[in-house]
Amino acid sequence: MLSVERLQWLREYIDFDTVVNVGSQESTVFIDTVFSDLHCYKFDKDPKYKAPITVELGVDCSLDSLLVNEKFNSAFYKIDVDGSELDILKGSAQTLDRTSAVMIECILDDNRFYERCTWMNSNGWRLIDVIDPIYRTKGMLIQVDLVFVRPSMFEKIEQSDYEKG
Repeated sequence: MLSVERLQWLREYIDFDTVVNVGSQESTVFIDTVFSDLHCYKFDKDPKYKAPITVELGVDCSLDSLLVNEKFNSAFYKIDVDGSELDILKGSAQTLDRTSAVMIECILDDNRFYERCTWMNSNGWRLIDVIDPIYRTKGMLIQVDLVFVRPSMFEKIEQSDYEKG
């Protein structure tokens, strides 16, 4: 499974201590496989937010307010929320400060790829990988997961990759 291999590759460079998983849990098999040894915060499993209460991140509350008491220093942050990724990121400044890598689902329409990459870049992140491509039945690429790291980590990984040749 390519997604597992790509995330395991990233783990060679970053010593993650937590996974923050926001959104759809359907596509997390490879996340659970790669990060099975780490503490994982899953928004949809938080007992504070069970039915009949519905909480929309970025509207009702921010990820920063949800994770204010969570202790982590080097998280892997996965966002899969079908279009509200930027709203959630905007409410996650403190969480992002304690995050080493961010993976964002991106449907490839309406400039979403450009918007996500531009926002992440302007907020101190570099695109390092594109994984988990999804194609229509006729072969057209329609969705990917974008993986971002901080510029210093990008440079470290880039240098190491050059040295390995």
